[in-house]
Amino acid sequence: MAGSDDKKPTTFRVIENELDCDHCEARDRCPGSELSQSQLKQLSDITTTRGPFQSGQAIYRMEDHFRSLFVIQKGAVKIESVSEDGANMVDGFYFIGEMFGVDAIGDDYYRNDAIALETTWVCELPYTKLETLCTLLPELQRKIFMMLGHQIRKINENLVHNRSLSAEKRVLQFLETLSDSNVVKKNHQCQMQLPMSKGDMACYLGLRPESLSRALGKLSSDGVIRNHARKIELLQHNTSFELAYK
Repeated sequence: MAGSDDKKPTTFRVIENELDCDHCEARDRCPGSELSQSQLKQLSDITTTRGPFQSGQAIYRMEDHFRSLFVIQKGAVKIESVSEDGANMVDGFYFIGEMFGVDAIGDDYYRNDAIALETTWVCELPYTKLETLCTLLPELQRKIFMMLGHQIRKINENLVHNRSLSAEKRVLQFLETLSDSNVVKKNHQCQMQLPMSKGDMACYLGLRPESLSRALGKLSSDGVIRNHARKIELLQHNTSFELAYK
């Protein structure tokens, strides 16, 4: 948890498994998705698979020395920090194929905690080696810039644009984004298995837990969602319902 007294550097575990590039579920989303086989081999040579991290385990901690970026092979991660008044803040959620740790670029230390939300594997990309490889592979550099741009837009949307919306609209947009991007597990009834807790969701959306509960209740009573403990089913997914919650 962010703000923990335990500041010992996180011990990474290397594993031998079948989550190589040819078998990886994140293959079409990761930095190597647009590389040729020979170029992908160069990226693989500097990459190490880490995991499995179980729910609640740290991939890195605040004030660990910055040395690498990470891409999720499988699972989900939340990024936590501490506000000036000591409250824990959820700064973001990251899913399969997404890169995290980028906010530490140009700094000596990570400024937040990266916590697994479920059983998670990541690819560790040593930053100095990645930086060198990007000078040799413009395709890799372009892909990473695109990923960084996507993250900036997502952060800007949540922190700037969404905070002016009603609680119901914030929740609905968050759920629709998860559904549309296919980053969370769904069953045949189109129920999304949420890896994060409702408390984490509320914190990320800038809502109090009771406000999130009321928003979910309103969306449920209006027939937009069906709410379960850790599953949510989107029943309506169209513009008319979006306009109703401006």
